[in-house]
Amino acid sequence: MRLAWAIFPISLTLIYAGMQRNGNTAILLVTASVVLAYYLKDHWVRAWFLWQIVLAVLMYSILIAFPCQYTMRLHMNAMDFMVKLSAGIIIFIAATEICISKHRYIFNVFCIFVLFECLVFMFQQYNLDIEQISATVIGATMRDIPRAGTLGNKNFFAAILAITMPMFFRKKWCWFLPIIILVLFLQQTTGGIVAATVAIAYFLLKSKQFRIETKALIFASLAFGFVVFVQFFDTIALDDFRRYTWWDILRSMPQWIYLGNGPGSYPIWGGAEHVHNDYFEAFFEGGIVSMVIITGYLISILYNAYHQKSQVGIILSACVLALCANALVNYPLHLAPSGFIAAFLLGMAYRWRTTLRMLT
Repeated sequence: MRLAWAIFPISLTLIYAGMQRNGNTAILLVTASVVLAYYLKDHWVRAWFLWQIVLAVLMYSILIAFPCQYTMRLHMNAMDFMVKLSAGIIIFIAATEICISKHRYIFNVFCIFVLFECLVFMFQQYNLDIEQISATVIGATMRDIPRAGTLGNKNFFAAILAITMPMFFRKKWCWFLPIIILVLFLQQTTGGIVAATVAIAYFLLKSKQFRIETKALIFASLAFGFVVFVQFFDTIALDDFRRYTWWDILRSMPQWIYLGNGPGSYPIWGGAEHVHNDYFEAFFEGGIVSMVIITGYLISILYNAYHQKSQVGIILSACVLALCANALVNYPLHLAPSGFIAAFLLGMAYRWRTTLRMLT
């Protein structure tokens, strides 16, 4: 209850700062973020969040010293980034406070959401788009959007399918796996398929105590999706855009290796909205400090995944590993739908492992 009373005014401050987007509200944004960092229990997440706050303050100082349109754009991007990041941190903190006995019910909610998105996608295959129909009923117009549920982008849709797929590795829910994997392969996205493969491989290696029927169904679902993919679609591969942006970042590394270019700066410096690699984008914007923090966080994730033994812990670890794999070729942490789901899952995973640590 005490945490809820603290988070509420912080949330209002972030909303106000995000709506105003000017130099006067930058101080409010930084203050709210510092207070929010106090409630973070995961040391790696807190360290990275505080480093983003430091960089945001530096960018604000540069704006004051060299006011021009260019520095103003950098400052505004940094403010937008910090508002979105702080929203994700609030979700992360809320997830760390959820009792572990409720995690199975939360899995059910995620599964229902994913099945709804798959249903919308199936309707779209027959030109029955629920969003288009709803817009027509109320007299609105919508531009043509890809067939990716309600998310509007097949990469976003595939990322969410892959990240939440381990939640279907449970009794009763596992019977929906053929649908999930079929829809995932129909998206033809490298990141989603690689992430799902990582999650399935980890689960099968760790789930020795689970029912053999579940494992058999997982294998059957994967084989079913693979056959459909091979029969009807070309081989997936990384596109030239990804390779070009990654090489461009590596080539320019000496220029930003120490402090980075600041939070939210890649759209200005890089000439594209995102890098299609969350790690490269974080390194580009946060420099060597971000590299060290994120590397340490990834090592802790792998360590905890290796030592998981319970079903809920293994499922959460599989979700997190799928997220890490998808971040190699996409930017799930920079998008609201997948980013907020990722923050929730990372918070739940932290709560699970810290609770088990207290009991042992």
